[in-house]
Amino acid sequence: MMKKMGRKKLTLQKAVEHLIRDETINELAADCHRIASKHGFHKKLSLVPSAYRTPICLALIHSEVSEVLEKWRDDKPIDKELADIIIRVFDLSKALNIDIGKAVVRKMLVNERRKRLHGRKRM
Repeated sequence: MMKKMGRKKLTLQKAVEHLIRDETINELAADCHRIASKHGFHKKLSLVPSAYRTPICLALIHSEVSEVLEKWRDDKPIDKELADIIIRVFDLSKALNIDIGKAVVRKMLVNERRKRLHGRKRM
């Protein structure tokens, strides 16, 4: 896990170095995938034609996002629901052989260089 360095903020460069060094995100993704397999989630998916597996996984991620919204509307804690989203994303990334650690770091670097409030102007 990333450590706070005293009162200093963890810089993007330090975060990148940390992620590259011990690949915490990829280890978590592998564990999520292993646990999902162990509990039969992938066996159920194997019964579905391969062209539909990724869309089904994406729909399940979407359902987790909807659960967060419902909890938030009911003023209930959302931490477990947010974790469910991450778990499903990690599982899918591993199933698709995506290096999610590298993808996150690259996207963070892109976002760091973007203009403030890029895209839609009304937000």
